[in-house]
Amino acid sequence: MDIGDVRRFDVFLSYNSVDSAWVIRLKTALETRGLKVWIDKDEIRPGDRFVEALEMGIESCNAVILVVSAGALSSSWVTDEYHRAV
Repeated sequence: MDIGDVRRFDVFLSYNSVDSAWVIRLKTALETRGLKVWIDKDEIRPGDRFVEALEMGIESCNAVILVVSAGALSSSWVTDEYHRAV
C-alpha cells in the first residue's frame, strides 16, 4: 500500500501496554479536541504485518506522542517507534 493511500492522522501514540488505561483516556481527550489519533489497538488488524503497520502509522501522522513511563523506558517497541519517528 502506498502512503498516499493511507488516511492522515494528527498524532501517533507510542506507549507501553502497561499504560493502556491512561493512554485510552489521553486518546479520548485528544479526539474531544478534534485531533485524529493513530493508536495500535484501533489501527492494526489481524493479519497485518505488525512492524510494517507501525511504520506506516508513524508515516501517516503529523506528530508522535511518546508516553514516557517506567514500562515505556524498558520497552524495545517504544524505543523502536521513537527511532522511527526521529
